[in-house]
Amino acid sequence: DISSKALKEASNYLSSSVKLAEHDITSGPYLFQTPPAYIICSETLEHIPDAEVAVENLHKSTGEDTIVIITVPIEKHKNNIKKWLVRLGLFNLFFKGIEDSLSEWHVQDFSKTAILKLLGKYFEILNYDTIYLMHQIIVLKVKKK
Repeated sequence: DISSKALKEASNYLSSSVKLAEHDITSGPYLFQTPPAYIICSETLEHIPDAEVAVENLHKSTGEDTIVIITVPIEKHKNNIKKWLVRLGLFNLFFKGIEDSLSEWHVQDFSKTAILKLLGKYFEILNYDTIYLMHQIIVLKVKKK
């Protein structure tokens, strides 16, 4: 994460064996002393204008046995639900203070095809699934050379 505050908060809920890192993946790979068993990149890529740079640096941050887990939202479904709730006059009742269209913080909207194409350049895709049709979860491993 790029937020030391968020990392501190997260550490309150995790065991000491879980290592959290403050790093901007668009600035370069994170250089681990020992390659990690897992890297989780959750709800991040949709915030990055040049997601390919982030994915390339993520790839460079892994070891040959590192499993990478990535999640990204499915904006299309969320925005369709928001539109219907707005039309029915229910949106502000349930989601007061939340934008009624694409999140202002999201600069990417990945379709299944687009996210798999991007990740497939650098990783072997071990599994793809959706969570309640709202999020995509992809499990990856570095491609063998």
